[in-house]
Amino acid sequence: MIIENSPQDLLIKRLSKTWNDKKVPQSWIITSPDGFGKNIIIDKIIKNITGHNLSESHPDHIKIENVNEDGKVEKIKIDAIRKLTAHLKLTSIKGRRIAIIRGAQDLTTNAANALLKTLEEPPKDAMIILITNSIGRLPATIISRCAIERCPAPTQEEQLKRQPEESKSEDWKKALILSSYNPGIAKTLIENKGIDLYQEIIKTIGRSKPFERKGIHKLSTNLAKNWELTKILIPNLIYRSRINIEEEAVEGERRVTDLLLQHAQEEGLHQAWDIIRKIIQDTDQSYLDQNYACQRLLLAIEFTIKQTKQKQAQ
Repeated sequence: MIIENSPQDLLIKRLSKTWNDKKVPQSWIITSPDGFGKNIIIDKIIKNITGHNLSESHPDHIKIENVNEDGKVEKIKIDAIRKLTAHLKLTSIKGRRIAIIRGAQDLTTNAANALLKTLEEPPKDAMIILITNSIGRLPATIISRCAIERCPAPTQEEQLKRQPEESKSEDWKKALILSSYNPGIAKTLIENKGIDLYQEIIKTIGRSKPFERKGIHKLSTNLAKNWELTKILIPNLIYRSRINIEEEAVEGERRVTDLLLQHAQEEGLHQAWDIIRKIIQDTDQSYLDQNYACQRLLLAIEFTIKQTKQKQAQ
């Protein structure tokens, strides 16, 4: 559900009006992180300007995507782009042919080159819409030939109303708070028990001696078993310490974030953020031991606090 006059609703109204004008650019990139609802937004805009949903079969519409029949992500190959281009060259029944490419970041090099030729000389009365969660993965040549719209995040009310009843749980609300209301990240946290792991992080760091070696070893072992979650949760802890949170994601979080901000201060937390992102990047790129990486992440927080305290004492 999209709330009246929310940022997403205003975008739908603006683009519905804009796209009805055939003098506007014929090629567009719609981008946002996963879970923001960009497909919902596009479907509503297309319905507004054509009277038909994309889910309905219509001779003026063609849609290709990076997900196969089994629901698995795959590359979009050149044959799909050739089919799309041929479709756009046909005479439109109602004045405009529309092509949607979902998951455009997964175009193969050959497919991207073929699409570029179509973008350079688009067929008359055709509109091409590329939907992506990572505009940076698109070739610069394609980006330069498209108008770009970034979908705003759904409001808290919109996000809660979009979830099925079974998702409207206390854990879901915690996940939304922890993810700064990024629904894609919230979904990942729910599906992988990320709230439980974050609670363990908070409990460990909230102890009187949080960085004793026994505690670090136990927590780092659990973090290593859930490396993808760890890459979300540890940076999020630093981020939430910096912004002076208003809502707790889990019990005891405010006490820990307040302590980190008090001891490390803004400068120390900024330094910790940079160190943590570098450790994560190096571990992924060089396939380093994740257990060792998790120990380094926790020690980075400890080191930052100690270093800031020493500066303050001088």
